Amino acid sequence: MGKPGKFDDPDIVAAQDRVIRAAKAHGRFSGCGGNRDVERQVEAIRRGAQFITTQTDLGFLAAAAGQWTAAVRKALAQG
Repeated sequence: MGKPGKFDDPDIVAAQDRVIRAAKAHGRFSGCGGNRDVERQVEAIRRGAQFITTQTDLGFLAAAAGQWTAAVRKALAQG
């Protein structure tokens, strides 16, 4: 569509909804990928998407490592 990264664009959402309806009508699964925003992922599921792709294993590991590191730094700062 020529709208990279514009996950909330009404044309993108309408296209996803058409695919979701068509998949359901033909007994197929539908899903959305590439969107890492939790609220948008939940909304896609509420609109009928049956799966989402979000991040790679590396992305999840990096996020968890960042949370752990922040907790250690906070504990050290508190004495």
